[in-house]
Amino acid sequence: MRDPERLANESALATAYFLGHATVLGDRSHWGKLLRRQLQRAAHSLWGDQPPRNREEIEAAWQDILADSGSARYNYLVLELRYFQEFFRPRSLQQIWQEFLQQSRAEFYRDIDRAVDALADALLFLLRPGVRLEPLPNSQMLLGRDKLLIQIRHALAAGESIALSGISGSGKSSLAAKIAIDWPGSAVFWYTVRPDLTDRLYSLLYALGAFFHEHGARALWRALAASAGRLDDLTVLYALVQRDLAELASGQPLLIFDEVDLWPADAPETLRIGEFLTAIQRNVPVLFVGQQVNLTATRRLAVDDLPLATTRELLTVNSLDLAREESEQLQQETGGNPRLLWLCINLIKAGEPLESILNVDADRTGAFEAYLALLWQRLDGNERHLLHALSVYPAEAPRDIWPATVLDGLQARHLARYDRAGGVTLLPGVRAALLRTLSAEQREEFHRQAGVRYAERAEITLAAYHFHHGARPDLAVALWFPQRQREIARGQAAAATAVFHNISRARLKKKSQQTLTLIRAELHQLAGEAAAGLSALSEQSDETEENELLIAARQLEGDFLDALGAPDDALSAYTDGLDILSRLEQQAADLYVRRGMVYVRQRRLTDAWRSAQEARFQAEYLHGLVQEERGDLTAAEAAYFTALSVATALQFEQGLAKVNRSLCNIFGRRGEFERAYKHAADAMSLYERMGDLVNVARVQSNLAATYLDAGEFEQVIIAGGAAFEFFQRYGYAYSLAGTACNLAEAHYELGELDKAQEMADLALSQEEPLAVPYALYTLALVARARGETDKGLQLLADCRREAQANEDIFVEAYAWSKTAEVLAESDAASESGDERLAAAEQARKLFQRLGMEDMAATVA
Repeated sequence: MRDPERLANESALATAYFLGHATVLGDRSHWGKLLRRQLQRAAHSLWGDQPPRNREEIEAAWQDILADSGSARYNYLVLELRYFQEFFRPRSLQQIWQEFLQQSRAEFYRDIDRAVDALADALLFLLRPGVRLEPLPNSQMLLGRDKLLIQIRHALAAGESIALSGISGSGKSSLAAKIAIDWPGSAVFWYTVRPDLTDRLYSLLYALGAFFHEHGARALWRALAASAGRLDDLTVLYALVQRDLAELASGQPLLIFDEVDLWPADAPETLRIGEFLTAIQRNVPVLFVGQQVNLTATRRLAVDDLPLATTRELLTVNSLDLAREESEQLQQETGGNPRLLWLCINLIKAGEPLESILNVDADRTGAFEAYLALLWQRLDGNERHLLHALSVYPAEAPRDIWPATVLDGLQARHLARYDRAGGVTLLPGVRAALLRTLSAEQREEFHRQAGVRYAERAEITLAAYHFHHGARPDLAVALWFPQRQREIARGQAAAATAVFHNISRARLKKKSQQTLTLIRAELHQLAGEAAAGLSALSEQSDETEENELLIAARQLEGDFLDALGAPDDALSAYTDGLDILSRLEQQAADLYVRRGMVYVRQRRLTDAWRSAQEARFQAEYLHGLVQEERGDLTAAEAAYFTALSVATALQFEQGLAKVNRSLCNIFGRRGEFERAYKHAADAMSLYERMGDLVNVARVQSNLAATYLDAGEFEQVIIAGGAAFEFFQRYGYAYSLAGTACNLAEAHYELGELDKAQEMADLALSQEEPLAVPYALYTLALVARARGETDKGLQLLADCRREAQANEDIFVEAYAWSKTAEVLAESDAASESGDERLAAAEQARKLFQRLGMEDMAATVA
């Protein structure tokens, strides 16, 4: 870590492809330094908002850090001692675990693994907070296109949309790249349609949302994050895009869509994409590029073949002095098609007789493949191997994989194209032709190699795509499943669907089959396809092993059945999942018993008694959890108190703290606030004694929520403020967002509107989906208090949408109720009577579903 040169030589991350938006292309010797700088930034983020200033600051917090093993700061300390060594220079690894961390060797290596995982997550968050936006391609030589370029620029500057069409090889994408590079400002969005990877509306929305997010506008991205991409209402989507366009900090954007003819014609998904693109082009200039552009546009332009004069100019630029008759023959053979002309030019430069070029007897498609075959014979082995390797990549390949001199030669021959972030792709026609020349075995081997390359660079879905096509579906499943939530959050669900729905279960072992079934079902759930998800789960074998995967499958089955209007069957599925969980916990209890029996045989009776009590504690605590999930709070309370008694006899502090925390939640939910406060205090006291500061803060946050329900707003500020400070310092974004929402509402109730807005805005900035509707609700209350009625109603509408995406009917009910209240008080009340009544009715229904009849009766 301290040797940038070694990082540059040995790490796949020390590349322009991975560090794309953090650096510009440059000499490879700089990449190790750049990677080290980004790794340090990532490590510093584990410490807190600001990196440690000196060794003394770390030493002052040392004991608190050691007491909170596994926290973000603890991970930072492990990384500092083992790798970065900015402030400490241990003599040996043994000194680190014995003197600095005061632990065993085994514990030290366990902590290193955990710290490196935390560093990886932090690095990915810094460099890839969302979707990896497609970089702009480099522009290639353009001749004879000045007039067309001027037309396009003027039309786009006037806010028009353009459909730019032309036959294969005419230079459409090169023209678009030139327009993009010369566009004033940095806000240029480039999106290439690729079958199975980027041809769904879902993928387009995530890419567009990430683009707006990168330029300071976050409405679409927040909505996608909250709904996991399930935004079906085109009117809502258009409104979100409008809002983002109004908030962009980088000037007028330009949106470019390449290869648009690869969207499947007349497919329902393509029609929806067309409707969406038609709507947004009213507010932003758009350039569509393809052989045939069937999308709506205000102007249609064609890229024609080059005239003879331009062909001669191209030959002169390449230092080729052909006779007039020869250049005319070349023009006739190629039709002035730039791609064919470049192939011919490269053949002539390589020594191919002009006669053999002119004697190719084929149409344009056949001529292209014939010219490519002639050129293939004049390439060396390294160039041929690289072209074959690149032919399996449907998207940008990291160009640091291969020798730069070989790649530069391919680009110079117009066979490959670089982008501006370390990627390389073959020209579409070249890729398709070469892919057909590979044997099945060659294709699979190159796909497997590509899968490894992408996995090394944390492109998990692309890696899975290549492993699938490389006849290693087991690797695709094993790699993607643990990372699926991050990949879904990056907008990769549509691409993953194309991969995993085409993997045969018959090619997998039983455990991988079970994992594949769960992946498919989860992807169907994301797409809102309940019936298809239920069908996918039915493929499970009756002999499926009972494990955490089967529990998740039962939960999904219940969700699907509930969505399909079969609540009794849904309850049966949920119950089955809980029963499996109970049996697994019973297995754990059995292990305690078996261990106890061994202790008895060894006459270690004290140990045997303790093992039996530990088994009893686990069983009672599990029973409480199950009853709480089933909604039987009385049975849950009884089980928890039994577990509390057992933990007391064992002097099992971790168990005592856990049970007290659960009892606090039970009594808070029942409105028995004094009892909730007592158990919260007991839990915090125990966690403090154990040095578990994370759980202290979590109990404080829970306590703040209880105080909020009880209307004790000053106490919310005290308890929640302490938790907030801890979560902010140590970077617990999820807990920070929830606590900030509680504080925002408390400040509002105390009349502190500026502070309420500050806390709500901070909660939104964490982009934690479950917290978003609560923050929006408080912002709506603040707007209403300030007399900003329209803004308040818009924020309440946003709150309801986010709550529906989260399936959180609690906050949705309050949002509907407040909407009815605001409409009743507004000046336009007489004109919005029907709307107010509908909002009130919806609020009453939701409160009744929650069993909150008293609240339902108070709705205006």
